[in-house]
Amino acid sequence: MPGSLPKSTLYQAEVVVLRYMSLGEADRLLVLYSKDFGKIRASARGTRKTTSRIAGHLEPLTHSSLLLARGSSLDIVSQAQTLKSFNQIRDDLGRIANGLYIAEIVDLFTEDEEPNAILFQLLLDTLDMLSRVDVELLHLIIHRFEIQMLGLMGYRPQLDTCAVNGESLPQNVPLSFSVVWGGVLCESCASRDGTARKISSRGVMILKILQRGKMEVVEEIDMTKEARTALSGLLRWYIQTILEREVQSGAFLDSLQ
Repeated sequence: MPGSLPKSTLYQAEVVVLRYMSLGEADRLLVLYSKDFGKIRASARGTRKTTSRIAGHLEPLTHSSLLLARGSSLDIVSQAQTLKSFNQIRDDLGRIANGLYIAEIVDLFTEDEEPNAILFQLLLDTLDMLSRVDVELLHLIIHRFEIQMLGLMGYRPQLDTCAVNGESLPQNVPLSFSVVWGGVLCESCASRDGTARKISSRGVMILKILQRGKMEVVEEIDMTKEARTALSGLLRWYIQTILEREVQSGAFLDSLQ
C-alpha cells in the first residue's frame, strides 16, 4: 500500500511534531505528522529526563528528521535531528498559540497512517509564515490554513454560486453560510437551513481569496476588527460542526485577541 509504514525494522520519516504527552515515568508519547506516512504515534524513550539527547528535537511544532524502529504497539524514536525549530514562534505567545491551534486541527482531522503530502507542505509553509510575518497578519495566515486544509480534507465550501440552486451570488445583499449544504446560500435559499449563519458578500470574497490565494495576495486583505471576529467565528463554527467537537486550543487563542 503506497504511503503505508514500511515493514522493515527501521525507517526514516520527515515530520512535524503536533503534540506529546507523558508516557510512564520517563518517556513521551508523540503525535507526529509525516510527509510520507501521514500521522504517526511513537514513543520517545527517556525524553522527560534532563539528560535526553533527543528531547529538544521533539518539541511541538518542530520540523525534524527521525529514525524510528517498528514496535508491536508504538514505534520508537531511535534518532532525531531538527530540520527547522521555528524559534520565532516559541518566543511569542500569540505565534505559539496559533501554531498549536493548527497542529490540533491537523491532529483532529487526520487518521493514522493516511499520508497527504500536500497537507504536510501546507502545514510546514504555514509554520514558516507564522514565524516571520507581522503579528497583524497572523489571523489571515490561520484562516488561509483553515480553509485550504478543509478543501484537502474534502470539505471545500462552495463560494462561487449558491450551494442550493447553483445560481450566481448577488453582490451587496445578505447571504448565509451553511454547513449542511457546504457553502454559501443566496437570500432566497437561506431558509433551507435554519442553522446557517449570516455572511456579507465581502466576507465571501475574502474567503475566496483565502481559499485560492498565495500569501502575497492574502497579505493585501484589509479587514476591520469586527470583520476579523466574524470570519474567525464562522470558520471555527464550520470546523467544529464538522468535527462534532470543540477545538480546545481555540479558546486560548481567542483569549489573546
